[in-house]
Amino acid sequence: MTIHFDLQSTSYIETYSAFLKEHYFTGFEEEYLKSEAFQHDVNEHVFRRTTRFRDCLVPWVQAVCDLKSATVLEVGSGTGSSTLAFAPYVKEIHCYEIDEKSTRAAKERMRFWNVGNVHFEEQLFSPQARFVQDGRKADAILFIAVLEHMTYDELETTLRTAYRTLRPGGIIVVAETPNRLSVYDYHSSWMPFYQWLPPAVRERYFDRSPRQHFVYDIGTVKANNPFHTDERLTRWGNGVSFHDFELALGNEVHNWIVADGWEDAVRPLAPVFPDDKLLLRIFKKWEIKAHKAFARSWLYLILKKPA
Repeated sequence: MTIHFDLQSTSYIETYSAFLKEHYFTGFEEEYLKSEAFQHDVNEHVFRRTTRFRDCLVPWVQAVCDLKSATVLEVGSGTGSSTLAFAPYVKEIHCYEIDEKSTRAAKERMRFWNVGNVHFEEQLFSPQARFVQDGRKADAILFIAVLEHMTYDELETTLRTAYRTLRPGGIIVVAETPNRLSVYDYHSSWMPFYQWLPPAVRERYFDRSPRQHFVYDIGTVKANNPFHTDERLTRWGNGVSFHDFELALGNEVHNWIVADGWEDAVRPLAPVFPDDKLLLRIFKKWEIKAHKAFARSWLYLILKKPA
């Protein structure tokens, strides 16, 4: 199947931007909605992320897996940026997303481009998911910019379910996922060491972030419903590390990695920061028994289920 779409077309940008502003970017503070940061975020959702994924992420995955006849699951599909990037190259994609606004935006994106091989389920991917209950097997499962937004219980459930749902030789793709071990929190707070902090400290230290929208949102939750502050910080994204993968899938997970994020194809998506080289040196110095894929500030790795 071939789907052609011009992400720079005026019709698409104007139509989908208007839809996102009306239906997705709701409930935010007026200052943010009038800022350059807001317009940047809109453009990211409309065309920039899909362009990056199509040009870099898809070829990176294709290098280790023939996608043209693949049945793909996408966990945490969001507004469909990565879904649209992969759709032309696979047989079908089954998306699992718990946020109603995101699913609505993703469906509108697919409708605009008349994409017919994408199916949506508004639920956490778990043993109760329809795909799993039907006894089906996937060739590839995508976790793109999602694991960091999960509680550990959610992460463990989805990773274990994904592994059981894969056919032998199938792959799990993890991309655009912040590494908890990175010195700098590039993802949420834009502060050094923030994701190393215990929850109680994060809840008190958040207002020192230079990211105004982050401070406003967490501050609003803390003021109105303080018991939900930690959950809100999790939804913003706390980062993950090799520890999560070992607990969910076992220590042998390091032997299943067939692409580690150090490849040239990933560099446009995640340049090698000083943090990465420092963390890699630490792994070597202390003989940490973890794959070098987990020494990147942004995790980009592909796991292949043993045949």
